[in-house]
Amino acid sequence: MTTSIKKSDIIEELYRRHKKKDGKRFTRKKTSIYLDHIFDHIADALEQGRHMEIRGFGTLYTKQQKARIGRNPKTGETVPVAPKRSVRFRMSHALLQRLNDDKETP
Repeated sequence: MTTSIKKSDIIEELYRRHKKKDGKRFTRKKTSIYLDHIFDHIADALEQGRHMEIRGFGTLYTKQQKARIGRNPKTGETVPVAPKRSVRFRMSHALLQRLNDDKETP
């Protein structure tokens, strides 16, 4: 069974694990704001056509898909499909090794 991790789960985990230098924690609200800034920065980089590399995790980048002729599965009629950009992810070697270490698979 696979489970999803929600943004709120990430915020809670960051809040739980990290303290400031004076021993106090950031508030959950502040943690949420920082996470939003990270996501915005990633989205801005991708929007500008730049790659976003996170060492030890992977690289996010955009790929241009060409315009093509598609087919409506209901009617069989051909329809033009506009060109679009999509996001791709290439995992790092470290992540690949971590996912494929000698653990037993269920």
